[in-house]
Amino acid sequence: MDVNAVAVAKLMSDHDVATIIHGHTHRPARHHLASGERIVLGDWTAQQGWLLRENGRDLTLEQFKLSH
Repeated sequence: MDVNAVAVAKLMSDHDVATIIHGHTHRPARHHLASGERIVLGDWTAQQGWLLRENGRDLTLEQFKLSH
C-alpha cells in the first residue's frame, strides 16, 4: 500500500511545509503535488542505497552502490 494522498496533503498543510521526504514505501520517486512535493527514498539492499542530495535549492534523488 502506498501513502494516502489526502493524509500527505493534510500533514503538509498542518505543518506549513512545501516538501516532505520519507522512505518505507520502497518505491523511489518524486511526486509533484498541488501543495508542494513528496520525495520517496528507495529501499536499501546489500548492494545499493539511496540518498537525497541537496545543492542550494536543488534536490536530487540518487541511487548508489555499496562496496564491501
